[in-house]
Amino acid sequence: MQKHGISINAVTVQNEPEHGGNNPSMNMEASEQNEFIKKHLGPAFCRSRFESKNSALGP
Repeated sequence: MQKHGISINAVTVQNEPEHGGNNPSMNMEASEQNEFIKKHLGPAFCRSRFESKNSALGP
């Protein structure tokens, strides 16, 4: 994306997960997000050499 002049400064696993008006919506518990990041998103970022700052929001 950066080669096209687009910089990404944040990626979230979910978008407004507790907003009941989102349809369709998916709710992932913290443990499910952790598993997704550990097994899928994290390794994909490593393979792509995507540079990011990591943070997690708790309940």
